[in-house]
Amino acid sequence: MDSFFLYKLLWWTVIIIWIVPPVRQYKTHYFLFFLLIAVSDPINLATRIFFKVDLAGFIYPFMTGLMVLSLIDKLVIKRNKLTVVLYLLIIISISYFFRKPIIYASIIVFNELIIIFIVLKDFIVNFVNDKIVSLFLLMLIFYLSTALLKMFNFLIGFADATAFFYITSFFQILFGLFFTVFREDNPKIVIQF
Repeated sequence: MDSFFLYKLLWWTVIIIWIVPPVRQYKTHYFLFFLLIAVSDPINLATRIFFKVDLAGFIYPFMTGLMVLSLIDKLVIKRNKLTVVLYLLIIISISYFFRKPIIYASIIVFNELIIIFIVLKDFIVNFVNDKIVSLFLLMLIFYLSTALLKMFNFLIGFADATAFFYITSFFQILFGLFFTVFREDNPKIVIQF
């Protein structure tokens, strides 16, 4: 099988699989987060097809910035509107003025680290306060870790890029299927202590 064909097949499969989780997660705390994941690649693809321009360096850093905000309590965002606007403006400005893939990837890594921290905090709070282990949050942490590793590999190249893309894409498909089947509020994926 041609490696380019396999690359495209995995890429399209990931896009198609990740369209469904936001539908499944509707009205949960993570709905907007999954919606942003689902629309990131299609928005990038649409700009390439319709406008014949590659805006990935703006789209993905901005979308990961929105993902961070999607996980923050709405009241906190309302109280800190100026900070939120500045945060997004800084992402856009850095992406615009320093048009280098390493800069885009660094912004994405920074945002993904914040996202992992927020989800990990939720996981720990659930465990400490309610004495539960949420397999949903655990799977989300693993998914986010694969996305983060993919970006780190882009930045520092610790593994063969092609092989690493195939492996992480395969796992991202599995994670997408998990989030398509299970909702955050599903009691079957909670371990009570």
